[in-house]
Amino acid sequence: MPVNPANPRRMSKDEWAALVAEIETVFVPGTAIKEQDLFAGRKEQVQMLMGAVRRAGKHAIVYGERGVGKSSIAQTFYLSIPRHGDLNAIRVQANYGDTFSDLWRKAFKRMDVEEDGKTVRVSSRYPGPITPDDVFLELSKFHVNDLSLIILDELDRISDQPSKSLLADTIKALADEDIKTKLICVGVADSVGELILGHESASRALVQVEMPRMSDAEMRDLISTRLNRIGMSITSDALWRIIFISKGLPFYGHLLGLHSAINSANKHSLRIEEKNVMDGLQGAMKEVDQLIREKYVHATYSERRKNIFKEVLLACALADRDALGRFNARGVADRLSIITGEQYDVPAFAYHLDEFCQDNRGKVLDKIGRRRQFSFRFRDSLMEAYVVLNSLELGLVSNEKAKSLSPSRQRELFST
Repeated sequence: MPVNPANPRRMSKDEWAALVAEIETVFVPGTAIKEQDLFAGRKEQVQMLMGAVRRAGKHAIVYGERGVGKSSIAQTFYLSIPRHGDLNAIRVQANYGDTFSDLWRKAFKRMDVEEDGKTVRVSSRYPGPITPDDVFLELSKFHVNDLSLIILDELDRISDQPSKSLLADTIKALADEDIKTKLICVGVADSVGELILGHESASRALVQVEMPRMSDAEMRDLISTRLNRIGMSITSDALWRIIFISKGLPFYGHLLGLHSAINSANKHSLRIEEKNVMDGLQGAMKEVDQLIREKYVHATYSERRKNIFKEVLLACALADRDALGRFNARGVADRLSIITGEQYDVPAFAYHLDEFCQDNRGKVLDKIGRRRQFSFRFRDSLMEAYVVLNSLELGLVSNEKAKSLSPSRQRELFST
């Protein structure tokens, strides 16, 4: 621990610099968590994954929105599972355009085998196409007492149907013979069927773990666990501000936690105030994926100086939603009226909602349902939180007005 929390005013310049370095190691936006002690919440999902590992003939698939922590849970849940043998955990990441063979060749590059007294990569034995039977034979060679996992991440990047079907064939083969090596499939999707196509028996072999957005309590733990480690604290107002802007997405929790803590440390304080959160917005904005920023500009651009595209999209981001992340036009109208200070009815911005669902504005929203009963949802969850973050930075909505738009908080969750 490089700092002296009891006497922050006596800390040297080097100690404050060391603290900033510590902050940058515990808040890691966009990077999967690999240390179990820093993984917050998700108890139900962790238990489901551990159950899949323990049960005969079972594998697992983790799916949900982008940015909810799927990769992190896949790389940490198994660290506390009791075992008698070694731990073999191999993670491979699919790229756009990959086939079934491409994916498994990556896995085989990370596996060794003894051949003629020499250790060689398994991939060297498969210069051509790889079949489900090849995978079955190789994975059956892991020792039965070892905990052996193959984590197949970013499966949503594999688009061709034959590869999805071959993956289902592989899961069925492994489940039927109760191979001890477990597959953990991970991808952005609303349903398992979007990632894997094939037999019903393959679906039955999968423990299906849907990753929702983090609850307020889980996001609180994400922030407080890291601050406790580095000897910092946070006020309840500052903590709630981070949680409100983050929209349940760990990426933004890390991003805002990082820049709020750095802003506080740069002012020689070990306590994060709400002003540190707001002052840290500019730094946070610079780290958002450039593609998200470009999509926002594309979606809200208009040659007319007086337009409300930005305001309508912000109202969408702040509207009340159901468990599936859907909101309706009436909810948007309520928020838009508060944001602008003018009364808006649905017909006044129905055109804007429809435009956000079209290709010419990048399809930032999905329209769901039937006429007069339409609901909407952000196609990319990271865009939803970015809209709030950017609007605060631009002054499109004041901090005070944002407070009035935020849901009431449970005081006991944010007491410090």
